[in-house]
Amino acid sequence: FSGYDIVEELKQSFTYREEAAATLENSIMQDPLTQLELNEKAQQMYEIWDLTLNEIWGILKRNLDADNMAILTKAQLEWIGMKEQSMKEAGAEVEGGSMYGMVVSLEGARLTKDRVYELMEIVNEIDEK
Repeated sequence: FSGYDIVEELKQSFTYREEAAATLENSIMQDPLTQLELNEKAQQMYEIWDLTLNEIWGILKRNLDADNMAILTKAQLEWIGMKEQSMKEAGAEVEGGSMYGMVVSLEGARLTKDRVYELMEIVNEIDEK
């Protein structure tokens, strides 16, 4: 890595966002919210994980060699296609309904969170070298 600070900053940011997403998820599950509020919180959760993924991706781009980055980019493009298809399928049952935004965002958040954890493993491997 180009410096300890970048990794430490990423880990602190990751922890903060993880907690923020968990707070939103708990609110969605437990609080008496309107459908609009549920939709907004689900969208915020998705945006948190997407922002985190993009931050990790930027660090990987700066620290992986060209060959490994090319392999990872190909896998990432495949993952994006799978995520978009899965979000579309999740929303198909409620398309046109008030729950659509929540269902699609929650699926996107779930998949993106999983991918964030996968990419963080790569960051941790690089950091250990």
